[in-house]
Amino acid sequence: MRRSNDRRSILIVLLAGCSTAALDGQAILRPTCAPNDAASVELVVPESSTEYPQLRVVVWRSAVEGTTVTVPGAGGKNGTAVRCRTSTDCRELPSATVSFGRMRADASGGRAIDVRIDARLPGGTRVRKSRRAKWQETRMLCG
Repeated sequence: MRRSNDRRSILIVLLAGCSTAALDGQAILRPTCAPNDAASVELVVPESSTEYPQLRVVVWRSAVEGTTVTVPGAGGKNGTAVRCRTSTDCRELPSATVSFGRMRADASGGRAIDVRIDARLPGGTRVRKSRRAKWQETRMLCG
C-alpha cells in the first residue's frame, strides 16, 4: 500500500511541478524532492520539437552524473517515470532507463548534461531519445 501512495504522491508532484513551457524541444534536468523528502532530480524530455508529448523521469537521488538508472527499479526504489500528452494527462510508465553523462558548461553560461532515455510505454512501445538536458537551478527545500 505504501508504494502505491508513493507513486500517487510523485505523480501529483510531477503534475503540479514547475512549468515546462519554455522547453522548445530541449530537455531539462532540475532538482526536486522524493516522496521521503530526500533530494532528487527530475528529467523532462519532449519527444519532439514541441512541448508535448513528453517523458518525465524522477530519480530518487541527487547525484546522477555519470550513472545509468532504471526506474522504478527493484521494489520501486529508484524513482518513477510518466509520459504526458498534455500538462494534465500523464500516465505512469512500466519502466525507463536513463544514462546521464557528465555535467559541463553550455553556450549560455549555464550547465548541461547529455542524457539517453529508453522508456517503455504502457502498450509496450519503446521510446528512445538522446538529448542535452539543460540544468535548471531551482531552490528546493526537502525534508
